[in-house]
Amino acid sequence: MNGKRRGIPAGRHESADTGATGTEKKVVYIDADCRICRFFGRLLESADKGEEFTVAPISPVAPEYGRNIMRDEIQLEEEGATRHGADAVLAVLAAFRAFRFLGYVSMSPGFMKFSRKIYSFIASHRHFLD
Repeated sequence: MNGKRRGIPAGRHESADTGATGTEKKVVYIDADCRICRFFGRLLESADKGEEFTVAPISPVAPEYGRNIMRDEIQLEEEGATRHGADAVLAVLAAFRAFRFLGYVSMSPGFMKFSRKIYSFIASHRHFLD
C-alpha cells in the first residue's frame, strides 16, 4: 500500500515521536484495509490533533519490524507495552475526557470479557461492510 489511504499515511511508524507535552507519543496501529479501522483512525486523529497519539497502518509495519501484530486487531503501543483489540480501543477512548469513565467501568467484573467478545464479533465481520 503506497501513499495515503483515507487519511492514514502508509508506512508510518513514529513511536519515538514526541507530542506537544514532550512525552513519547502512543502509537495506534490499525488495519488500513478495514473501513471501521480507518474510521476509528480518522476520528482519533481529529480528536487528538497529534498531541498524544500517532495512527499507523498495521500491514506495512509488521513485516519490516518483526512486530507481533495481528491484522484483525487494533493495537496500542505505549511505554513499551502493547494492548490489543478491545483493550486498546478502551484505553484510547479513556484518554479523552468524554470517555474517561471507561477506565473505571472496565474494572467492573465481566465488563472486559463482554467487551472482548463484542470486539471479536465486530472484527470477524468487519469486511462485510466494505
